[in-house]
Amino acid sequence: MGIKIQVINESIRRIEKRVAKIKCIIYANPLGGIIECRKKANEIIIRHKGDYPTIAKQIDQLAKEEKRLFALSKKQKDTNKLIQEQVKLESELSELNNELWLIDMKARINGRKKPTTD
Repeated sequence: MGIKIQVINESIRRIEKRVAKIKCIIYANPLGGIIECRKKANEIIIRHKGDYPTIAKQIDQLAKEEKRLFALSKKQKDTNKLIQEQVKLESELSELNNELWLIDMKARINGRKKPTTD
């Protein structure tokens, strides 16, 4: 039974990781971040008026961040699909946890304290 527990625990870890990623995507505020990037870029342009190499160097990092935020925003466009996936994964997680509970109960009934994961 140790192998079965290991497989279940690995599946639980994988599902929890995916659910966490989905929640981060759903609850993120990329548009707010994009606005902040643009405000900072505008401040840099005003502060270094005419010094184009310095402006380009400092804005480059903001441009990368803005690109990442736009990609996140694009992922959020299909929120319904993400929520459906989250619900499906949480259902699978519940089933796996129930299976662990059943294994534990069977082990207790058979007189062992707890099943091993070795």
